[in-house]
Amino acid sequence: MGDLPTNQKNLKEKLLNSSKKTMDKSKVTNPITDCVASADNTILNETCPKKDQAIVFDSIDNIPQIDYVLAICKLIPSKCINYVSRISNNRFCVYFTDKNSVDYLIENHSNIVINDHSSIKIRRLINPAKRIIISNVSPAIPNISIKALLQEHNIQLLSQITHINAGFNIKELAHILSFRRQVYINPNDFAKLPSSLLIIHDNTPHRRHSFMLQM
Repeated sequence: MGDLPTNQKNLKEKLLNSSKKTMDKSKVTNPITDCVASADNTILNETCPKKDQAIVFDSIDNIPQIDYVLAICKLIPSKCINYVSRISNNRFCVYFTDKNSVDYLIENHSNIVINDHSSIKIRRLINPAKRIIISNVSPAIPNISIKALLQEHNIQLLSQITHINAGFNIKELAHILSFRRQVYINPNDFAKLPSSLLIIHDNTPHRRHSFMLQM
């Protein structure tokens, strides 16, 4: 086969060069696309903190955020702090890198001192509910009577009072309940729990029932 005419040869070279440029462009990275993809990967791989990694305390008027942060940094390394912000009800919230930081502060420093003179009590952002078991309660006593007595002691109930199964490992007996009941309360109310309470049901003195509160 002979050589192509000059004009056809030039046209072929132009087509080849054009095709090559198109292929090269397809290999060029788009900085905007790459940035979005990188951000998406960051979001997908992000580990959001949990509420048990945070403390909260009442804020003081005209005190800047940095003063609260500096006060906390006197008690715990600054690298342990991840997020801070004012929140509703005139409070200030701090999220830490882990729950251990919160546990350390609550157990060892119940207060922070702002500007060397104002002391503020710190507390967990959330208080996990704790279960108590109420023993020796006759099934004739309604839950509402137990609830009323606990509330008289300013104990905050975080769940309904429920009966506990007797624990028989036989299918035909699985429905039988015990004389024990359970309820979840605010852990800050543990100190308010009495060792026992006296219940008078149906206004009948001789039908008194006592029960024990166990943690």
